[in-house]
Amino acid sequence: MAKKETKKADLNVLTFKFQEMAMPGTGMLNYLPNPDTVLREQGGRIQVYRDMKDGHLGSVRRKRHAGVSSKSWSLQSGQGSYEKARSVETHLWNIGLRDAIKQMMKALDFGYQVTEIVWENVNGMLLPSMLIDKPQELFRFSKAGELEFTNEKNGPIPPYKFLLVRNNATSGNPYGEALLSECFYPLAFKKGGLQFWLMFAEKFGLPKAVGKIPPSSSQTEIDNLTKVLYGLVRDACAVISDNGSIELLESKTSGTLPYESIVRWADREMSKAFLGETLTTEQTDSGGTRALGEVHNDVRAELTTDDCAMVEAAFNTLLKWIWEINWPLDAEIPWFQFAQPKDMQTGELERDKKLYDLGIRFTEKHFVDLYGISPDHIAEISNSAQGPMFAEKPEARQKPQANRETVVKFAEGLASATKGLTDPIYELVANAKSLEEVRDGLIGLFAEIPVEAMGEEMQAAFLAADLAGRFDIMREAGLA
Repeated sequence: MAKKETKKADLNVLTFKFQEMAMPGTGMLNYLPNPDTVLREQGGRIQVYRDMKDGHLGSVRRKRHAGVSSKSWSLQSGQGSYEKARSVETHLWNIGLRDAIKQMMKALDFGYQVTEIVWENVNGMLLPSMLIDKPQELFRFSKAGELEFTNEKNGPIPPYKFLLVRNNATSGNPYGEALLSECFYPLAFKKGGLQFWLMFAEKFGLPKAVGKIPPSSSQTEIDNLTKVLYGLVRDACAVISDNGSIELLESKTSGTLPYESIVRWADREMSKAFLGETLTTEQTDSGGTRALGEVHNDVRAELTTDDCAMVEAAFNTLLKWIWEINWPLDAEIPWFQFAQPKDMQTGELERDKKLYDLGIRFTEKHFVDLYGISPDHIAEISNSAQGPMFAEKPEARQKPQANRETVVKFAEGLASATKGLTDPIYELVANAKSLEEVRDGLIGLFAEIPVEAMGEEMQAAFLAADLAGRFDIMREAGLA
């Protein structure tokens, strides 16, 4: 027993050492520091990202955020209570959920975003009255990856109080990935390039005023002329003494300047960091085709879909809490869902149409849950089978079994009706001694076979086969 206990103790030591090696520099800390390399170089201050101001960066950030915040949303009740889902949905709309979504999208910028929930009593139910975004500096993550207050005196995070949204968080990095980290150095180089660009424009864009005075001039005369030259640069006019002269020297340069290329490179890097592409924000030097632009826009759309899933997860957690507090016995909890683009629903529509052609009939709830159509907008759902093969009036339709018997009788009658048309062919094949004799014989039979009658019979045969196939499918589906 002592030997086994020693091995167990050794295993614990190895595990502890592995944890220390996994996160260097955290042995004396009781929490996980943010592993963001840019923040660590800047002293761990996330305010560095808030200070990043740039027109292009702001544009791509707003475009990425608006891809989610501009979408409509709804609560899908599933097998749960439709009335409860609609009442909670109406309440969430009334508290301005769209602003909360915009705040949650900051998780892309900083890696994570925390939202505080303020609860209130609404007609006997505890529901959120406000969703307030909180600064990242107030929170950190424990070694177990759990959210906690930065100030240990505040105690642990209370339940049902804070929603956490993270971008690509992992067990090794619970803080998530900050996209502004990828834009930090491109923006720094851009600002440096702009600074040198402005210095270049000032140096080479304006002529230089050079004043010449006699060597015997006093320091007062030199100072006065210097003031005149400053005035000439600003206002292009000056008054000088007769014994002085001024020459305008023009600076010239040639070749391609690197500053504009640096600025364009930085803008492209920031576009790719937030949008995954560049053609929806700028025109490249080589231009771009419409097809390539559509491909780039599809990349952005895929990122929007991923962002929607990130925000949906947070609101689904909120719905889980609402149901646990108010209706803990309900087995089915509704879920939060952003409306899909119309082109993404094309596949579902095609699938439903094929199922309908096979005989599947849908309920009103199917259209409400899948397509987000309000029941108030559905006047009637027709479950009658329609189409080119079922064009007769409803009162003329028969039961599936009766239809099956009709098809069988029709097929049997068709076989006897076509027997006289095909007998010469059967006889030729039976008596022929070679394929060449069959070929030559068929050419002679064409003049005797009524082609139009044969075509009508073949069309009827195809119809019978189609009806029989439909019946078999309906039977397999349990509809007949």
